[in-house]
Amino acid sequence: MKSMIKLWRGNCPDEARPNRWNARWIWRRGECAGTNLYLLLRRAFRIEGAKAARARLYIAADSSYRLWVNGQFVCRGPARCAPQRQAFDILDLAPLLRPGRNILAVLAHHNGAATPQHNLGRPGFLAQLEIEDKAGAREILSGETWLASPGHAWRRNAPRETQNDGGAGRDLAQGAPMPPPRFGRGFTEILDMRRMPRGWESLDFDDSDWERAAVVPQPYGWPTRSEAPGAIVRPWTALEARDIPWLDETPARAARLHRADEVVEYAKLSGLGDDPALCLAQDIHAPLRHARVEGEAAWREGTGPLVLVPAPATDAFILKYGIRGIRAVLDLGDGMNGHARLEIEGPRGAVVDIAYAPHLVGGEIAFTLMNTRNADRLILSGERDVWEAINWRYFRYLALTARAADGPIKIHWAGMTRIGYPFEERGAFESSDRRLDALWRAGAKTVRIVTSDAFQDNYREQLQYHQTGYYSARANWAAFGDPHLQRRLLIQGAQAQFAEGLMPPMHPGVLPDKNPSCIIESNLFYVMAWRDYWLRSGDGETARRLAPVVERALSRFAELENDEGAIEDPPYEYWIDHAPLDRCGANLCFNAFYIMALENAAQAFEWLGAGDPAALLARAERTRRFLRRRLFDSRRGVFADALAGGRRSAVVSEHANAIALHCAIAAPKAVPAIAQWLAGSPRGDAVAVSPLFMFYMAEGLFRAGEGAQAIRLLKRRFGPMLDSDYGTLWEDWALIARKSSGAWRPAARCLAQAESAFPPDTLGRWALGVWPQTPGIGLARIRYSECGLKKIGGRVPAPQGNIEVEWSVSAKRRRLRLCLPPGVRGELDIASMKARHGWRPRLDGSSVDAGQWPAARPSAPDGGFVALDSGEHEIAAEIE
Repeated sequence: MKSMIKLWRGNCPDEARPNRWNARWIWRRGECAGTNLYLLLRRAFRIEGAKAARARLYIAADSSYRLWVNGQFVCRGPARCAPQRQAFDILDLAPLLRPGRNILAVLAHHNGAATPQHNLGRPGFLAQLEIEDKAGAREILSGETWLASPGHAWRRNAPRETQNDGGAGRDLAQGAPMPPPRFGRGFTEILDMRRMPRGWESLDFDDSDWERAAVVPQPYGWPTRSEAPGAIVRPWTALEARDIPWLDETPARAARLHRADEVVEYAKLSGLGDDPALCLAQDIHAPLRHARVEGEAAWREGTGPLVLVPAPATDAFILKYGIRGIRAVLDLGDGMNGHARLEIEGPRGAVVDIAYAPHLVGGEIAFTLMNTRNADRLILSGERDVWEAINWRYFRYLALTARAADGPIKIHWAGMTRIGYPFEERGAFESSDRRLDALWRAGAKTVRIVTSDAFQDNYREQLQYHQTGYYSARANWAAFGDPHLQRRLLIQGAQAQFAEGLMPPMHPGVLPDKNPSCIIESNLFYVMAWRDYWLRSGDGETARRLAPVVERALSRFAELENDEGAIEDPPYEYWIDHAPLDRCGANLCFNAFYIMALENAAQAFEWLGAGDPAALLARAERTRRFLRRRLFDSRRGVFADALAGGRRSAVVSEHANAIALHCAIAAPKAVPAIAQWLAGSPRGDAVAVSPLFMFYMAEGLFRAGEGAQAIRLLKRRFGPMLDSDYGTLWEDWALIARKSSGAWRPAARCLAQAESAFPPDTLGRWALGVWPQTPGIGLARIRYSECGLKKIGGRVPAPQGNIEVEWSVSAKRRRLRLCLPPGVRGELDIASMKARHGWRPRLDGSSVDAGQWPAARPSAPDGGFVALDSGEHEIAAEIE
């Protein structure tokens, strides 16, 4: 296969952008709006001479595209965006072009509804190919010279993948119609391969009967504009080059047959057969008796097809046994993100319903996840059909149910085109506690799963929240050190900021039934993420560009403060956790987030030399004093959830008390009792955290000096997840139930959730002891925290290279081996070593008087901070 170069702004100069957009947005004539629209596009052109000296393609679509060149699949795109800031991709096609005739072929899809990947826009496709060959320089532009064919093979009125929160499984079982979705993923794909023009993407396909594409007209407005619209036309009023890497794509074959069974098709008998999810939910499965599976051994070895031989379809058989299909459940071996792919052959008109599941529930695949239905449908052409799903999903199990087949169905290939963000394995963690090591790895794997072209909350909703992206980014910095996705999220959030100063909780936003500023604390996480990004990446240019965005957001929050500096009953919704917390009045957790944002912003503005850091710190301290004075229950020795009407709430939660330790809201004398209260088993009279708030449980205990308790708590609560086969950290404590408003109810939860992925970050700081101090980690503080481990080692990524740490602790000695990459200085926290009075430490093999060590600034009773240059160091000390 010939190679090509996928360019993006992170590794190509700005001049790679077009000097001028001459292309026009196109679509099918007369189809200016609609939902779930498909369009096939072709454009032929010639290369004069032996080869093209240059062939750069700029390409975009609303909502997505797939590109083939001369019949070879090239890529899919663009990156998720809002149409007002439409993303486009840059490709170097020169290696794929041949002398003479060439063809660009595109499958364009327009959702026509808000989804996690794209906001509401218009049907449109844009392409500008700049060529230099023997004939000179010229452009191939999207316009009326392109040929188009409507995607009639796809059913336009297919149901949405995501339905209302009312409980997808319950509604499916009842065969009830679904209300409009709240979290809007795309559409179920229902594709009739009999209507698909075979080989339409190839060079020699006959497109003589295709219609000419039409230029997308200017939207109606007053006064009417007379000029023909170009590339900049509503809603695509700004075009932005891809600024994140392309996803890796690899084939993953489902080589193992997990089970096969016959299917009694109740849905068809009851007239509910048009919706694959409804059919699958109501199918009755029975052991193979009248149908059979052939070729399992050859399929497993990859040497032959898996053959599904259905039961007879005669009237006599149906009268006796009912309408029976056959189902094969295939296993990929592990959960993955990807586009389902089939090569399948069967009788013309046979129906194959495809269901996807990340795990099994009671031995059965769980293809409904809360409000999401993971199902598609193919109608076979009678020839060998090749299909790849438009939408990606996370799944391990692929179930194929054959219906209306009057002959065998041969599965030649089944699985997915696996997609994955190209993370680099840079961070590492290894200790004397193998359970803790597994927790670090589970966090890193969870980040991989919840990441596609964005840090998402999970694979069910696929939403890019500021709040959940904050946690994914922190774990990413510790495990992979990648800067691109957090930068993109910060920029997209800034572009969506409202005049009042607040931002939507996600980008692009997809909550049409709610105020766009709901989940108001997401703005506070934006502020903290801004500081984190600068600290970890050193990208001062982006940080300075976004500073006014942060100032406007914090100014809006200042307007919400009461006379005592706290925020009570904010005018927008806030979330915190699934748990039934008291959200009336002044909530402690919400105000703690506010303190964190103010202090993070103060530090970043100090780096900038701008703003008023002192004023921000004063606001944070004022809010802290209010919470300490008004919400602490001295009789019970813990904090209440909220203060409303001058009275403390009766609700006591782990959330409030954990974050009270984390944010130093608790008075020093109250800290030990609160820490012990948190370290114990969940109390019946207190609201327990979900996995989504465990970050603050661990941080609070570590900050209270209870590192060993923090690690025990992490291992105990995440233990069932570590004992499972998944190796990930989940959305809730159970996979097949959720606890909402204090009650458990059946629901399939995600086995990877962004907030749960924090262990690489927490362990990188508290266990490895690496604390970045200045932008770009120019300075890293090294601090030992007692956590009951004899050995701790690993790597923490920095822009300049990896910081390598190895601790060895015995009853009498504490030893540190440290390697700082060029450009990174260190400072060792002497007090954390807990050395004997009058100790004679050894630095890099030499005995040195403690008083002779250069201290960056004395701040601890035992000395201060010892400055360390880049390079390798070994420090040893006796323990008190």
